[in-house]
Amino acid sequence: MNIALLPSCLTGSWQKHLGVCTMSYSPLGKASVAVLLLFVGGNSWCQQGEIVWLGQLDPGDQLEIRTTEHLLRAELIDPKTGEARMSVSRDGVHFGPAERVYLLGATAGRHPEGLMVVRMGCIEIGKRLELAVGNYQPANRRLTSPVRQVEIYRSHLMALP
Repeated sequence: MNIALLPSCLTGSWQKHLGVCTMSYSPLGKASVAVLLLFVGGNSWCQQGEIVWLGQLDPGDQLEIRTTEHLLRAELIDPKTGEARMSVSRDGVHFGPAERVYLLGATAGRHPEGLMVVRMGCIEIGKRLELAVGNYQPANRRLTSPVRQVEIYRSHLMALP
């Protein structure tokens, strides 16, 4: 699994290699990352070229999902059903009110025959995310634009002792 830490407080040169977010550091930067991991616990992760399985997450984990058009912020309520509280932003700064949604799964979209295949219970880079807003009724289903990046903030790593 290709997972790389996203240190938002450090500077360096970002590189994209084989679909993985990497950052090159000076020796001082590398030491800073090691200290950051010790104190923060490495709770922010970038998954590129991978699949996030919702069933492997915990209630209270937070997701930041970047699509080609929006930034979605969600707090997972029930990983088994995909239930979450989600707010959406077009500019990454101003977010709408949080709504109850169900993260259904990843899809490439509707096929010419009208059939849409959804890989249930996951978010996949490069695929659209199907959401059910409020409830599972077909009229409440929405598709995002393709997912570019997913950051996961694990609730058990963010808790203070």
